[in-house]
Amino acid sequence: MISSLGLIADPQAAFGINADVVPRCVLFKFKHRQFYKAEPNQAETIELSVILLIEQDRRQVGITDSQDAFLAFEEHVNPADHFKTQLNRWDTQAIDLLAPWKLQTQHIKKPWGQEIWYTGIEARGVCRVNGTPLPWLLDLDRDILSGQKSADILLLKILDPLPDSQYGELYFEVHEQKIEVYVVTHVDPDAWPSGVGQIRYGFSPKKRALHDTDTAFKAAYLASVEQYQSQRNKIDALLEMKKQSHGYAASDIISPLQQRQWLAELPSDLCEDEIKFREAMYEFTNMKPISAGDVIRVKPYVPHSLQNGVRVIEFQTAHYERHILSFAQKVMTQDHWDTGTILDKIEIDAEAETDHTIIKSSDGVLVEAIAEFPAFTAVRVTLSPSYQYEMEIKHYGVVIGVTGRSVISHHSKNLAASIDIDVEQAFLIPGTSNTLTLANHSKKNAVVLVALPNI
Repeated sequence: MISSLGLIADPQAAFGINADVVPRCVLFKFKHRQFYKAEPNQAETIELSVILLIEQDRRQVGITDSQDAFLAFEEHVNPADHFKTQLNRWDTQAIDLLAPWKLQTQHIKKPWGQEIWYTGIEARGVCRVNGTPLPWLLDLDRDILSGQKSADILLLKILDPLPDSQYGELYFEVHEQKIEVYVVTHVDPDAWPSGVGQIRYGFSPKKRALHDTDTAFKAAYLASVEQYQSQRNKIDALLEMKKQSHGYAASDIISPLQQRQWLAELPSDLCEDEIKFREAMYEFTNMKPISAGDVIRVKPYVPHSLQNGVRVIEFQTAHYERHILSFAQKVMTQDHWDTGTILDKIEIDAEAETDHTIIKSSDGVLVEAIAEFPAFTAVRVTLSPSYQYEMEIKHYGVVIGVTGRSVISHHSKNLAASIDIDVEQAFLIPGTSNTLTLANHSKKNAVVLVALPNI
């Protein structure tokens, strides 16, 4: 059976049309608000065309913003055949709303390297599934995120800093709402020959001991930051002139090699003082050694800065806010640092938490709760060859492979029994799933990370 509904107010209603008939195909349109495109009160609304194919254990969908009309159909036409024909007309791929979604990545350039997004939905980039923007799918069926808004989806990304010791360091920053967990996956051997990298995390106990009060310590730190920032601004202004004279746009990211060539042309005393003031400022901060496999949890008001050449997988809440305390380059996203305005709120006694809760450790399966925040829980699953682990999915899940090759089993009669998960390959497990089964069919151990919201 094929039904054409025209423009409908709530796309969720389409799933209930002729609910007792399978297979069935439903065609409709709905208005989607692109909240990620602009300010909330300026977001553009677009009209999306949808074709939905519902079978016994599959719920496939195709979506387009093309204005091409739906193809005409006869009553006797097979719904599955019409579904395929319409997708070919739109040049769109099908997505099964009941099966794991393979997440496509967005690579976002940064002055310190790059971020690789899997679930990002914002003006800087929108992640996709089979070429379809992720927010289109999430707007289609509320059950996918168990009622959570697409703007609040758990964020999964990789932070990939340059190995360069000066230009690969991230912002030293702090958040008021955002909660993060990092899992170290690689430490660049050229940057860290010992295999042990670093993260700047909190403040130096030794430096704090030199001050009678927290207030005195913060005042001394702020004075050091302001001294360095003043020097940084002088150098950045000269570098910006060189950037413009070479035909670069203000938003262009310049390579470390080019920046060093330009620095060599600046007065030597400026550069010497920049190094001296930067080292003095950094004496106030604390450096923590980290290696592949280590986990770092970052709560609000804890200052932190991942160092060069340390690659991590990150899960975080969907808060797009940060306060920059310092940066050893020009900040391109804002014209100021936030040190003076946020310093009173910063946690200066923070120590990196390293303990994990063991959920299961037997029969070739190790499951660790590596983060247990109010907003979400993240677990690391290590499977020996031929072993598997099943976990409950109350709302939805985000899964990414870390080492080895594992599979997701999704208990579908008409689909392959499992989907491969390679290293740094990620999937969204829809809220329509009740369980997630991870299995290791390879000859080596496999490690997978899973984040689950606490809605």
